[in-house]
Order: sequence, then structure tokens, then C-alpha cells
Amino acid sequence: MPLKSFLQIWLDEYKKDTIRKNTYLLHQRNIQKHFLPYFDNIMLQDVKPIMYQKFLNQLTDKNYSKRSIEIVHTTMFNAMEKAVTLAKIEKNPCLGVTIKGQSKNDGITFMESSDIPRFLQATLQYDYSLLTESRTPPASI
Repeated sequence: MPLKSFLQIWLDEYKKDTIRKNTYLLHQRNIQKHFLPYFDNIMLQDVKPIMYQKFLNQLTDKNYSKRSIEIVHTTMFNAMEKAVTLAKIEKNPCLGVTIKGQSKNDGITFMESSDIPRFLQATLQYDYSLLTESRTPPASI
């Protein structure tokens, strides 16, 4: 069975109406944009771990973020798990892959809880007293 046929069956028969619409559309986009162009006319049983690893590596080479590659990988991994369950293949070729790439760092860092007292003391030094003022309820009308 061609990989593209199996992926379409997986999407239509096992995913449609069982997952949220956005998740379905994500799987559909991953198949159309990534898997079909790369794997072209390959047969399902001919997808091998090294071939799949090379597929993931080329996404890294195209500067996809690590998280984007993980999302693409999730689609293929789930489809191949179903292929194993249905006895279409013996082993999931997506098992044991290494997802390369860099995680995006949005620059947000968090304060350690042990630093909070020192931070609050520093606010007093600069007269940021709003943090320590007691709030009085508004006068009733």
C-alpha cells in the first residue's frame, strides 16, 4: 500500500470526527505539506527509521524550530502506530528518532522564589511603596 494512501485512510477513517477540527487540520496540513512531497510514491512498508530520521533532519536544515518538528513528527508517529495496530507494518519507523533543532527562547526568565524577599526590599529602596501599602476600601456612597 502506498504511504500516501495509508495516510489518507488514517486521516479519514481514524481521525475525522474523533479529534478537534484544528487538530485534524494540523494533521492534514502536515501530510500535504511535509510527508507527501518528501516521501512521494514510497510504499508504507518501505519507510525505514534511517529514512524517517533523514526526513526530520531536513526539516532542521530548513530552520524549522524544534517544536515545529515535534508537531510534524507527532502526526507521522501516530499514523505509523495505527499501521502497526492494523498489521500493515511490523514496527513503527518513527520510534527512537532524534529531533534536532533549537528550541525558541522567548527571553522570559523567572525569578527564583528565594530571590523574592531581596526583590521586595529593593522596591522599598526606590519607594515603590504601592507593594506594601495597605489598601483601604472605598467609602460607601
